Amino acid sequence: MRLRPRSKSFELAACAALLCACGGSGLRTALDVKDEPRHPDGVVVEPPPAIPSPEEHASVAAGVVALRQPISNEQIGDLVHRYIRGFVEGDFQLFEDLFDSTAVLFGDSGRSATRMALIQSLRARFSQHAQDYRTQIHEDIARLDRLERWSYDDLGPFTDPARPAEMRKGDVYARVPLIAPPSSGGDPLFRNTLVLLVRRSDDHVLRIAGVGETDSP
Repeated sequence: MRLRPRSKSFELAACAALLCACGGSGLRTALDVKDEPRHPDGVVVEPPPAIPSPEEHASVAAGVVALRQPISNEQIGDLVHRYIRGFVEGDFQLFEDLFDSTAVLFGDSGRSATRMALIQSLRARFSQHAQDYRTQIHEDIARLDRLERWSYDDLGPFTDPARPAEMRKGDVYARVPLIAPPSSGGDPLFRNTLVLLVRRSDDHVLRIAGVGETDSP
């Protein structure tokens, strides 16, 4: 038996039936897809690598380390000069900017006073001396050539000097001899040795975290 060729109307009806079947199955054609941004496929995100705390010194055996630039003697000298200038000029705003937010006043007994007590002590000392005497003070009274310094690891509870309780890793404890003109009366404006605890603050600026003066050489 000879098969007759399918008519064009039959082929169109078959295509329509196929399209209806596809629509019923939930498939979407290119014409049905809305023009909207495509969301990227999910990706595996690795956690950022842990960054070690910065150190000034490290050995090869320490592995991966983060090095911090050490505090130089020149930077300590700049803080000393600004400290002295604050007294000469009576610039207590300079002191506010110079001291760390947690700065303390070192006492002779080894105990420390708060930042507020530190500022009050400086104001009292400043008011005891006449302006003509203060103008004799200059930055060269600091003997920076005889500066002594210690890191956190250099000091401990039984060293000389002992490590202050406020000292942190990265801080520098320093002593600088001072040569100030004799006072005409009352307590001298400066004692023989300036003691500083120097710290890189949270904003990465070097500030004084502790200060005191002593008559020890």
